[in-house]
This record gives sequence, C-alpha cells and structure tokens, in this order.
Amino acid sequence: MTLASLDIDHFKAINDAFGHATGDQVLRDISGLLKERLRRVDQVFRIGGEEFLLLFYGSDTESGYLVAEELRHLIGSQPFLPDHSVTVSIGVATLHPKEDWTTWMQRSDDYLYRAKSAGRNQVMCR
Repeated sequence: MTLASLDIDHFKAINDAFGHATGDQVLRDISGLLKERLRRVDQVFRIGGEEFLLLFYGSDTESGYLVAEELRHLIGSQPFLPDHSVTVSIGVATLHPKEDWTTWMQRSDDYLYRAKSAGRNQVMCR
C-alpha cells in the first residue's frame, strides 16, 4: 500500500484573497476531483485544514508516484479560481514490511514537507 499526503499550496492566501467561502469551495472541488479520479478501493481523507491523506491499495512507490503526479497536474489545470491557479504538494510513502502506521504516515508527511521546501507544486517520494 502507498500513502500520499497532499497539501494545497498557499491555501491561506486563497482564503485571504477570495474569502473563506471560496476557500471552502476549493476544498470541496478538490475532494470531489480526488474521489472521482481514484479507484473505488482507494481512500481519501481530509485530515485537517487544507491537507488530505490518500491511501492507494495494492500499489508500490512507482505507481503511487505516478498517480500523485497525475493528480498534481490535474488539480493544477483546473479553473477553481478566476485568474489564479491552485497547486498542491504531495509526499508519497509505500508501506515497508513490519513498519507501523505512525512511522509510515510520518514518512509520507516528511516527503510532503520536502516537496514544500523545494518550492511546492511537486511530488516527493525519495
């Protein structure tokens, strides 16, 4: 299984520029897009604020990375806001044998923060 931590880039700026109602709509739109794109067996969770956790069943690092990249491109190409693109950063981690869930989730989160530190709007998994 592969876990992907997804964070909407500069979400506070979206709320500040367009208002919280618009920010909430962006969250709903992205959530709907994720649910629509992922397989029925996969899961999407909103874990707080502008961050989502995606669980890809039966996947390895490479396939998880490819799906995350596709989602990043798809989200970045949507007209969620007038004259303003919405991008995401994503960290991907595949479950290692005998790894506990907290370590697995922390690795995914670490990769997310690497993506953000490297300039955002990208996927990191190594």
